[in-house]
Amino acid sequence: MRIGTGEFTYEWIEGWAQIPNTESARRGWSHTGMVTTRTREIVTLHHGDPHLLYLDLNGRILRSVELDVENAHDIVLVEDDGTERLWIVDNLSGRVVKIELSGQVVSELEQPNISIYRDGGSYAPTSLVVHESRFGGSGHIWLTDGYGSSAVHQYTDAGDYLTTITGDEGTAGHFDTPHGLFIDRRTTEPELLIADRSNGQVQVYDLDGTFKRVFGQDFLYRPCCFEAIADHLVIVEHRAGRLTVIDSSNQLVCYLGENPGVENLQNYPNVSHKDLVTGKFNSPHGLTSDHDGNLYIREWITGGRTIKLNRS
Repeated sequence: MRIGTGEFTYEWIEGWAQIPNTESARRGWSHTGMVTTRTREIVTLHHGDPHLLYLDLNGRILRSVELDVENAHDIVLVEDDGTERLWIVDNLSGRVVKIELSGQVVSELEQPNISIYRDGGSYAPTSLVVHESRFGGSGHIWLTDGYGSSAVHQYTDAGDYLTTITGDEGTAGHFDTPHGLFIDRRTTEPELLIADRSNGQVQVYDLDGTFKRVFGQDFLYRPCCFEAIADHLVIVEHRAGRLTVIDSSNQLVCYLGENPGVENLQNYPNVSHKDLVTGKFNSPHGLTSDHDGNLYIREWITGGRTIKLNRS
């Protein structure tokens, strides 16, 4: 089945990931990220067991690595002096760890000791980005507490806490579930994009933490995370059941796999798999792309669902 329009036309491949249909896979709740390595391996979390899965572009499992986490809500690929490593953001345990591709822990980011948490605020981090030195950046780390106190924290490259932003710095309002982060290098100066999910918008900051602007209120519903495709961005909107493509001016190009009203289904997002519709998303959550512009999506659902969109 084909979906999309123009240069964003894709062939929908249902059940792309060849994950064995074990009891743990059937019962596990998929709520994870995805990333693509330099060698074209797709990395995601097994939704029933705490193992990272490394898959080829045909969905075959190449290897797995056991992790000491409860979930990998976000998986972020970085390079340190040419060596690829992964940041794992665990919203359940609150752990944020950098690991080798082999699974060995390199470092861990601590919850900041600030008044938000000393006064009883909860902590459940959901996403992370690094202003990487390979792109001329400072190495500073931005971490969003999207399921906890709706705040975004900045750290040095060594993991020392610097500051926090909450959305109150600008005119777009306090963050409400800042779910995902992205450093946008399409602009002259890189900018920090914050998927302000429950406010239905994207807030834009500079990399010093100064508010710049907001966009998307007229075409976004529940933005979650971002993936760059050349000078376009694809934004996951899981409660809208769609991917949203925007251009270099942050204007709407098209929706992919849109499933209006899906969040109103009984037991959403954990609907019966027999009710899932090819060509329509239920609850897209994790997103990555390969070097050919194909998209890979993990859905937020018991039993898991993984889709590949082959660019036509």
